[in-house]
Amino acid sequence: MQERRRYKREVLALYLPIFSLDSGKVLGYLGDLSDHGLMLVSDQSLEIQTEFRLGVKLESAKQDLQYEDLKALRIECTAQSRWQTPMGEGLFSVGFMFTEISDTALMGIRFLIKTLSNSQYAETLFHLDESLDIQTRDRVAAHVKSYLGIKSVNFEPEIPHLMIVKYEKSQFNALAIQQQLLTQGIEAEIVKLHN
Repeated sequence: MQERRRYKREVLALYLPIFSLDSGKVLGYLGDLSDHGLMLVSDQSLEIQTEFRLGVKLESAKQDLQYEDLKALRIECTAQSRWQTPMGEGLFSVGFMFTEISDTALMGIRFLIKTLSNSQYAETLFHLDESLDIQTRDRVAAHVKSYLGIKSVNFEPEIPHLMIVKYEKSQFNALAIQQQLLTQGIEAEIVKLHN
């Protein structure tokens, strides 16, 4: 497969929600980032060659970033969707190129890249069976949270079959978490960011 981007992007250890500034709805989760664009993982197909006004929800990363004044690190931009690739299980990776971005937002992006690439934590996105009810998802989350080295387990309300597990890199990895889930009878696919 031919590389489509011209600028190196950093794969981040934290999945930050990316939302539409127009609708306020979460479009997906940040997968990688550069000064020139980003890739997000979404459960919806987005139109290609379309401009989107995007924002990054930094509140979910406050503790990881150790940055108290998140309003000063507000990241908003306009970006054009350039490509989309199905990832399986109804998920898509969507590439964006920034078309309008302020100097402040660009500084925020550089801060995120530097901070998150050096984090002691990683996050993995798992796709669970969409038919699992809320009680089962809560039971799975409680079980995973009980493992040593797991910092948090979250489900996005708008995409409840995606489970985000944050863990210490020195204690766990995505495959070990997946194996633990399998021992509990829960099939979970690791969402891969790159084909």
